[in-house]
Amino acid sequence: MDQGLTALENNYKRLDRSIKTINIHLDVAGTFADTRFNTIDTRFNTINTRFNTIDTRFKAIDTRFNAIDTRFNTIDTRFKAIDTRFNAIDTRFNTIDTRFDAIDTRFNAIEMQLNKTTKVFQKRLDNVDARLNQLCDNVDTILMMLKQAEVRKQVYLPVKCESLKLLSQN
Repeated sequence: MDQGLTALENNYKRLDRSIKTINIHLDVAGTFADTRFNTIDTRFNTINTRFNTIDTRFKAIDTRFNAIDTRFNTIDTRFKAIDTRFNAIDTRFNTIDTRFDAIDTRFNAIEMQLNKTTKVFQKRLDNVDARLNQLCDNVDTILMMLKQAEVRKQVYLPVKCESLKLLSQN
């Protein structure tokens, strides 16, 4: 009887260590996920800063267009110089458009990586959840067996040793 209880206690201790190990793995996975999300957050902040810079450049370009328009109306002889400036501004627009495309491509890549990472973590969390449920079921079974063993111990203690031998043979 004592050997059975000792075996149950050892199994319980082993399960307890397994649960602690799983908890450590969950903490590591959580830290990894936090790090990934912080990295993505940083990238989003960088993109947002770039958008603000581009917006400032658009405002500067808009101001330049207004100056060019004023010059067209007031100084007709500088038309060629203004036309040259307009071409330079057009080049800047193309550069900005290219940058927008690059930022959009980066944003899509980050979003795809986030989706991929989320799926991987969801799969891992589902596996850990299944393992944890199984361990909880095992712990519940062990606890029930321990309770049954204690009840049997309390019921059979007052009985003579011969009765115990008969029970242990069964």
